[in-house]
Amino acid sequence: MIVTSCKIPDPVLLLDARVLAIWLVFDLGGNGHDFIEAHVKLKVLAYFYLTQFPQILVICLPVGLLLALLYSLSRMSRSNEIISMLTAGQSVLRIMVPLFLFGILTACASFALNYALARTPIRCASS
Repeated sequence: MIVTSCKIPDPVLLLDARVLAIWLVFDLGGNGHDFIEAHVKLKVLAYFYLTQFPQILVICLPVGLLLALLYSLSRMSRSNEIISMLTAGQSVLRIMVPLFLFGILTACASFALNYALARTPIRCASS
């Protein structure tokens, strides 16, 4: 049994969560006074941002995936895991298969989010 030590999902989730948190703070900083002046309730504010998260996630997911892959590959390179796998007889394609599969899975998730959830704010704004 051949096991590659690609630990990708943790960096992707952390980077996307950080980007979403930065976006939320930035947006609240710019629009917070409007929400306060309109006396928007916390429940309405939370619903507003929950409907916006899928759209922002679709934008941030490819960037987060790219940075997470670079992070994972640099950690594997730093600890000589890639060289160890190559000297053990693994092909470069076999080493990269989990990375490609995770990229395809993330692209499918982004596609599904884009057509299922990210259109919701547009529908809410037009009605």
